[in-house]
Amino acid sequence: MNEKPGMDNVSVSSDKKKMGKRIKAARNRAGLSQEALGAAVGKSSVYMSNVETGKANASLETVVSIANALRVSVDEFLYDEVERTEPALPREFMEELKDCEPYEIRAISEYLKETKKILRECRDQKKKQEPVIPIEGK
Repeated sequence: MNEKPGMDNVSVSSDKKKMGKRIKAARNRAGLSQEALGAAVGKSSVYMSNVETGKANASLETVVSIANALRVSVDEFLYDEVERTEPALPREFMEELKDCEPYEIRAISEYLKETKKILRECRDQKKKQEPVIPIEGK
């Protein structure tokens, strides 16, 4: 905990600026202007500029909308590097399978393979689509 008064505000301000830079970098990679991104998320280009410079506090809802419009994960805006940790999911899967009969494990395995295939097909289809940017007045 910070003992010095106002230090939390410095940290928050710095974090907003860092997040703004990350949003700007993602927007540039996507080839969008502030105006186009703002239109996609229902915000003005001035607001987008303020977010990118750390002058505006973007709500979580807005940050998620921006990430969706740019087709990136929100964590890309929050951290320079996301620490990779061992996921708990495989352990959870193993725990769930402990009391299964062999035929149940085979059925679950087939279901998992098919689900994975469908999810990847959906992901690939989404990647092929261009971002939808609403045009004002239509």
